Amino acid sequence: MDRIRVIIVDDEPLGRSRIRTLLEKEVDVEIIAECPNGRLAVKHIRTDRPDLVFLDIQMPGMDGFEALAQLESHEIPLIIFATAYDEYAIRAFDVNALDYLLKPFDRDRFYDALTRARQKIRSNRLAEYQERVHDGVAEALTSKEADRSGIVRRFFVRTIGRVEIVDIEEIDWIGAAGNYAELHAGENRHLIRETMSALENRLPRERFIRVHRSTIVNLDRIGRFDAVPGGRLQLTLRDGTNLMVSRGYGKALRQLIRGKR
Repeated sequence: MDRIRVIIVDDEPLGRSRIRTLLEKEVDVEIIAECPNGRLAVKHIRTDRPDLVFLDIQMPGMDGFEALAQLESHEIPLIIFATAYDEYAIRAFDVNALDYLLKPFDRDRFYDALTRARQKIRSNRLAEYQERVHDGVAEALTSKEADRSGIVRRFFVRTIGRVEIVDIEEIDWIGAAGNYAELHAGENRHLIRETMSALENRLPRERFIRVHRSTIVNLDRIGRFDAVPGGRLQLTLRDGTNLMVSRGYGKALRQLIRGKR
């Protein structure tokens, strides 16, 4: 088997040294770079094309998740997270990382993770893995943003080959789309894996309001609302989009709009 090309990413010198010492005993492993931050890691991953990266999560400037978000799907190597913070474990597996080493880890745990990497490389199914990681990064970053205050201020959405940031100020309205929600931002449409109920609770209430079981609207985008037959309301957004307001949400909408005037 060809040698496994490895990059070690950790802002702590002792962390890099620990992994380096364990890898130096492996005849089929070549350490091609060591990086003290996420930004340098992105640069080396793109230029050196490693097979495997041991990636710290909490680093100054750009953390491990944010570094992965800079990569296109075909650039993503196998990822083993190595961190001192167990709070990131669930999110790391949501990203579909190959493994998660919680510091301080012992030799057996480390070599178990390395064995999994060898097996994955031999399986020749890297493209499938890269797509899963790429999908998971957007959701993990959006979740991280919401975790800080309970309110999300931006979404990380997957587009062709990369992850893009959508600030909530860009969103005109959100519609249900099966098991997904669709963000409408000008001419752009972005699918995210969220329920409407979850979004209603995570978006700032002073800016967004639910007007239907399948619709959430940015209040700043409302141009007018009119009564329609059946005792319901129809919203017309500033861009001309028409949205129906269900009876259960009409009263709350009227009160909120009056309060903003």
